[in-house]
Amino acid sequence: MPTRLDGLVLDVLGMLAEAEMQAFAFQRASGITCPAGCGTCCRGHHPEDSVLAALPAVRWALAQGWEERVIAAGREAPDGPCVFFDAEHGGHCAVYPLRPLICRLFGYAGVRDKHGRTAYRPCRSMIGSAPAGMEPPVFMDLAQRLEQRHPPLGDRHLPLNVAFMEAAAWVSLRR
Repeated sequence: MPTRLDGLVLDVLGMLAEAEMQAFAFQRASGITCPAGCGTCCRGHHPEDSVLAALPAVRWALAQGWEERVIAAGREAPDGPCVFFDAEHGGHCAVYPLRPLICRLFGYAGVRDKHGRTAYRPCRSMIGSAPAGMEPPVFMDLAQRLEQRHPPLGDRHLPLNVAFMEAAAWVSLRR
């Protein structure tokens, strides 16, 4: 029997999939790609996301017995490499299908300026550039839509390892 937590995780996954499809459409139309095996965004940047966006990955990680690993990363390396980045095995994400919103949009999203215009924000490692007039998905628009799913978990953006740690605590309280 599904729990309220299961329903929330499925709802978040649906929103994350929608965001990923927008990023993929932008990638395909623009021809912009990440360098093969890069992982710079996982270990070199300091991305932030909400606890809500971290729920699917953390739910899986806890089922795998990774609670200590997730908590340690949040406490000891809040701005460090992502706890789920596996540098030892080719730089792959251990939770790729469940990764949060920032991971799905990083390098393929834009921001709005004070006039409401969208500006593309690529990663420095990206190959290619967006053609003039092509609008990428806007991270904050999608983050706000996600936040509406459950505002208490979606209203703050934290360093990714901290968001994972707080999501682990939240899930653990509901077990």
